[in-house]
Amino acid sequence: MEGLYRNVDLAVDLLDSSTSRYTKEDSTDAAEQVIADHLANGEADLQRWAEINGVEWVVVRPAMIYELGIDKNIMEIMRLIQRWGFFPVLGKGSGLRQPVHVEDVANACMVMMSGRGTMNRVYTLSGG
Repeated sequence: MEGLYRNVDLAVDLLDSSTSRYTKEDSTDAAEQVIADHLANGEADLQRWAEINGVEWVVVRPAMIYELGIDKNIMEIMRLIQRWGFFPVLGKGSGLRQPVHVEDVANACMVMMSGRGTMNRVYTLSGG
């Protein structure tokens, strides 16, 4: 990492967004707890390394990222709704989903990389 002055860590698991760091930490599923621990440890490692090496850092925690026509989350939900006219919610339906568009994530990263008071921080991005 020699010579690195700006590092944006877009910690995204293809199946679980990095907001899983919090949403899965109290899960009863051991595998989900492992994901949350892995994300938390990765963030801590990045921050520790950057501070030791005098490098500014940014951690971006996007919720579910979507791009219409490309992603397999929002598009599948849209297909189900178009086919049946509704979307089934199982159980209590208490799981929150706030998908964020890929362009919004990219724009946020560009602003963060400007370094104008945005460095050495953690950002959680969600749709609204």
